[in-house]
Amino acid sequence: MSTEKRILEYQSERINLSSDKEKVELGLIDDVEKILDNANSKRRRLESLGKKLSNDFNELTSDYARAFQLSKQAENKAKELGADDLVKLFGNRGDEAKDYQNIVGKVSNKIESAINSI
Repeated sequence: MSTEKRILEYQSERINLSSDKEKVELGLIDDVEKILDNANSKRRRLESLGKKLSNDFNELTSDYARAFQLSKQAENKAKELGADDLVKLFGNRGDEAKDYQNIVGKVSNKIESAINSI
């Protein structure tokens, strides 16, 4: 086999190898793009859910605030009537409402902060 023929065969093999390598590289890029696009889509969906959850917790604080106010009013009425059992009941429920008002407010802020850090 002549030297010229061997050189042409060698170059042909290199061209084919190079072409296969490019196909592999392009396939890897496609895989990365697909995975990354899917992950970004999931992240956006979860961010939206997180924001909704934060808003729902924030709205819940006003429900607890109303429960606290009403329980305090009821506690004062029960004191006027001398109904000690009711005073205790409304006092306990008011304390519970106040505790949860603070807790859900903090949870709402933490969720919002976490979502905003993404």
